[in-house]
Amino acid sequence: MSTPAHDGASDPVPDGEPEAGGWISVVRGTTLPPPRRASGTAAPRSVRAVRARLALDFGELGGPLLLDRGQTVRLGRSSGWATPDAVGILSGESSVSARHASVEYAEDGTVWLTEVPEGSTNGVSVDQHVLAPGHRLRVRTGDTVWLGPYVSFRLRGGAPPAPPATDRAANGT
Repeated sequence: MSTPAHDGASDPVPDGEPEAGGWISVVRGTTLPPPRRASGTAAPRSVRAVRARLALDFGELGGPLLLDRGQTVRLGRSSGWATPDAVGILSGESSVSARHASVEYAEDGTVWLTEVPEGSTNGVSVDQHVLAPGHRLRVRTGDTVWLGPYVSFRLRGGAPPAPPATDRAANGT
């Protein structure tokens, strides 16, 4: 005996929208329960959070160097100081100091660039702004950072920073 063709006209909701009880319609006429998790455990990270990695794109030099929120990368040629992946990219670049700069991808989504306190030989600049040694500068996706006159990287990806707590309180969130 054959089953009549399903035309989807009697489906209670469009594909992919939540139904009562948290069930989700995957294909017309088919539903799956919501994922189970032990009580008291955190919900899984969203796809957006997983893709919120920050990339330091060195172009033809190599890379990119990838950072997750809460990570800092040290840029330079010294294997005793710089992040190993950065040393791999920058070791042959004589215009980059052994200890040049660091990039911090903070938990709140902000990105900070700092030239080493003792100063690098050829300096650090971002879109025509020259950093002072030991001072940090907030940088954003799309900015180009120069480590001296010849080596640069572009910031790509990342997640938008969280609004300050005062903004969230004012908005009632």
